Amino acid sequence: MAHESDTHADSDPMPRIPHTIKRNGVYYFNFRYPQRLEKAGLTPSHAKKSLRTKDWREAKQRAIREAAIHSAEAERLLTQLEEDESFRHFRQRTEPLVDIATLSEGDQRDQVLKWFVQMETEAEASREVFRESRDEDWKNNVLDTARADLTDYEGAYCYQPSDWEDLFRRFLKERGFLFDAETASADLVRMFRKAVVESQWRTVEEFEGSVFKTRDPLFSGLHADSTAATSEPKGHSVDEICERYPRRKKEGRLSKATLSSYALPIRILKEFFKASTELKAIQFEDGERLVRLLSNVPTNASKRYPGKTIKQAADQEAKCSNPKTISPKRQKDVFIAVKAILNHAVEIGWLERNPFGSRALLDQLPKVVKRAREQFTADELQLLFSSPEFLKWRGKRNRSGQPKEGRFWIPLMGMYLGVRANEAASLLVEDVKEENGVPFIWIREADDAGAILKQLKTAASERRVPIHKELLKIGLLEYAQIRKKEDPKGFLFPEMIPCPQTGNRAKVFSQWFGRLARSTLGDDALVFGKDFHSFRHAITDRLREVTDSDEKRYALLGWVEGAGKRNAGFNYGSGFKMKELKRLIDKVTFPGLDLSHLYSSND
Repeated sequence: MAHESDTHADSDPMPRIPHTIKRNGVYYFNFRYPQRLEKAGLTPSHAKKSLRTKDWREAKQRAIREAAIHSAEAERLLTQLEEDESFRHFRQRTEPLVDIATLSEGDQRDQVLKWFVQMETEAEASREVFRESRDEDWKNNVLDTARADLTDYEGAYCYQPSDWEDLFRRFLKERGFLFDAETASADLVRMFRKAVVESQWRTVEEFEGSVFKTRDPLFSGLHADSTAATSEPKGHSVDEICERYPRRKKEGRLSKATLSSYALPIRILKEFFKASTELKAIQFEDGERLVRLLSNVPTNASKRYPGKTIKQAADQEAKCSNPKTISPKRQKDVFIAVKAILNHAVEIGWLERNPFGSRALLDQLPKVVKRAREQFTADELQLLFSSPEFLKWRGKRNRSGQPKEGRFWIPLMGMYLGVRANEAASLLVEDVKEENGVPFIWIREADDAGAILKQLKTAASERRVPIHKELLKIGLLEYAQIRKKEDPKGFLFPEMIPCPQTGNRAKVFSQWFGRLARSTLGDDALVFGKDFHSFRHAITDRLREVTDSDEKRYALLGWVEGAGKRNAGFNYGSGFKMKELKRLIDKVTFPGLDLSHLYSSND
């Protein structure tokens, strides 16, 4: 969309075609190159040429073509300027850029006013040239340029919000600041735009001989000789970083479950230090005290000790005859999360270094003993998939006739496709597709129209997995076709409702599956790892038996790094053919397991 004008001009109408001026009825193209290119000697200040027409529509089309050509050339030269060794001194700094979003709103406003005064100082130098020389040609050139710029800036379709963000980003970089459109306030960009427009308008007023007046009250009383009031940014506090960090993570579109995992680290950080404590005051010794506290944090502290701080809960738990504290892994996870929060403070310039960054602190945490995840045996799988509690969900519907078959299909999909429980529970009806005769499920975040309706664990989790031949025999495709007739835009398993706290659609299902395994196999059989997630471990082993290709396994299972060994070349190309993946996944078998009693032909 075009920008609406911040203010309205009182003088003659401005040119209506971007990047043009009009002389004697003929339209001329007038493109302004970035000042960085002009200063580097790569371009003149402007590119001017006659469009050889008096017709408005024809002039507009020609101006758009010319603008596209010159904009592309300007972008190429800007890239060359940054990459060329001879110009690297333009961007070398002894200190890192400061994220503009880390300043308070008041400090940001002061900076804009300061920059406006700098703009006016530079503009005033050009105006003074005219006052002294009275060069009418030079005056007309500057006036035409200012008018054209105002047209572009205030409402032209060619100057979108993203253009302002890019212009602002370059402007800030030259002044030692970093601009991130995701974290910076949109109001700040608008203020910058207003500053540029106000300065250009004053130039127009000067050369048209108008009586000086301020268009925007934001800049009332400010001019080239002004001193904009500025305030030095104060040291940032624990409370500020604890507020900013989860907001930044949320903008990164992390799942609710991941975001909720930061609740305890943030609570500990805010309680361990006073919320008003400046980050710069935190020392290594504080990290040692924090490690000692973590070893005494009770399990489920919020529920068991409501109204108590973590320290108070830990002191009270220590008095118990059999204190229950969080596991070594949880201690390590919490400490790493606290460390990540402080790392973010370093990244945005609030801290010079992370006081908890030393490996010595991690070494003081208890050792985490890794346990091998057990898998279901063929006999146990046979019992699970033959149990009445499992079988009763096939064809199940609620009182309103809505299907409730997720508890039947999701365990089978986990075993034969290696999908995560939430991935299966979040599938849309239109995620079941076909390519060259091969039916597959598309694990993704968006629907066919591009609307984001769900979240995946990682970016690499998005994948297309061909449906295993056993699932076809059992009737998964027929079930999907029925759902397509009933609700083509709905969820494949509509009874899977997202958890309000985490957004996970499989939370209730996972609890049910645990009860199913316990009641069917008994508590003695449920050693570590015999849960829904063990299906992914099982299919990983089966895939290793039938292929040496890590790429194919990663493509089917949706892994990011492949245990840290994924080659960068895996990201190139368009992926494997569906028929190739279908042949591979059909080789996955579980010797001794017979599911023929589930085949749809036996219904």
